[in-house]
Amino acid sequence: MRPISNFKSIVYLALLSILLSSCIAVKYHDYADLDKVFAVEIIQRLKSDTLLIVVPSFHKKETLLKYISRRGNKDRKNNKQRLLNLYAERQILQEALIKSFQNNYTFSSYLFIPDSLVYNLESGVKGKYFLDNGLKIDPSITYTNSNPIKLVQQFDQEWQIKIGNKIIPNPFPNYYVYRNGLYGFLGQEPYEKMYARVATTFQKRFDQFYNNPDRRIYL
Repeated sequence: MRPISNFKSIVYLALLSILLSSCIAVKYHDYADLDKVFAVEIIQRLKSDTLLIVVPSFHKKETLLKYISRRGNKDRKNNKQRLLNLYAERQILQEALIKSFQNNYTFSSYLFIPDSLVYNLESGVKGKYFLDNGLKIDPSITYTNSNPIKLVQQFDQEWQIKIGNKIIPNPFPNYYVYRNGLYGFLGQEPYEKMYARVATTFQKRFDQFYNNPDRRIYL
């Protein structure tokens, strides 16, 4: 009978965890200002505007590996393989990110921009910036606001909503920290699962704040 008892305990703890999490308010971001009026203005703007989702491109690592490979040292063959591995990982990551937002995010329109191109866009430099569903830069996709609302993967497991280099003030739902125990610790989390959670979380929190900005956002 003990296995059944243990199973019941596990189910009970899981249900209790879900119940408690639904009652816990999301903490304000430690490094963001507090400006409710501006936060409300931004969520209203976002609803009718476009969220720019900044896509990791590994461009700095790519540039370094290309430079080392051109020098013709004895490690050139290994560097070439590292480049191929980098390209493969980048494709998997970008495909997972695009698919996740297509399937889980509807709060506003959105566009995907490689992180290597954000500076030029915000500086007003004319160019081609946005990815299509095939991960190619599509010149027909345009967005002219030089002060866009962006979703940026700031750290390994933290995503922030920013304008320029500054995180949008609290109480705007301006960040999400993804945690998933052992998978996250080992760095083996499937991109599809991670990005689906990111997209779903921001969808939920944007909806909550837009519908009732006077109420705290809950997990």
